[in-house]
Amino acid sequence: MLISKANRNAWVMTALILVAGAAGCGYSGGEALFMSGLVKNPIIEAEFEFTDQPVAIIVDDFQEHVYWPEATAVLAKHVAEELKRVKAAQRIVAARRATRLRQANPDFDERSTREIGELLGADQVVAIEVRSFQATVDPAQAHSAALMSVAVKVINVLEKEHRSKVRLWPKSPDGKLVRADLSAADVMRAKDRKGIVEALTKSLAEEIAKNFYERRAEDFEEP
Repeated sequence: MLISKANRNAWVMTALILVAGAAGCGYSGGEALFMSGLVKNPIIEAEFEFTDQPVAIIVDDFQEHVYWPEATAVLAKHVAEELKRVKAAQRIVAARRATRLRQANPDFDERSTREIGELLGADQVVAIEVRSFQATVDPAQAHSAALMSVAVKVINVLEKEHRSKVRLWPKSPDGKLVRADLSAADVMRAKDRKGIVEALTKSLAEEIAKNFYERRAEDFEEP
């Protein structure tokens, strides 16, 4: 359908008015255009794509940051669910298998992530190490909210000869730092320890999964 010159000019004028108005409220022209819906947010490509072979999720807390220990298992479960939901991985090793393997093997923490992935029958492992954890159920302390940060890596289970090739992603040997936090209001809504763990780990799992599928940038997010 052809758009008349008058209609096109009217559309442009509306856009300019929106930009000017928003800029007067403290937004830049680009931010205003995104808020107006006239421009779609850019596409962010996946930083890493899994093969079609089994992927395992392993969460470790070597430094014992997590004083609510159930949080690590719940995080592993949510990461597996989120990767499946966004179709980032076709085959995911059930998180409970890693939990059972950890419980059945006293030397679990002494084994490398690659070895554990092999025992789980995976070709790749999403290795997650807790870097910080903070949470409380005390309403008087709710102003401190809750947070959890982790370092994430992807490990190649099949590489047994060259140690330098075991880590597939990211380039940094320290992994990629990913963080999620809950506001004081979020903590109050969660009500109890179980609710806080669920909300916090689910939010963190969503942030972790964003690295592994193509998506549109969120408002004002850097592509």
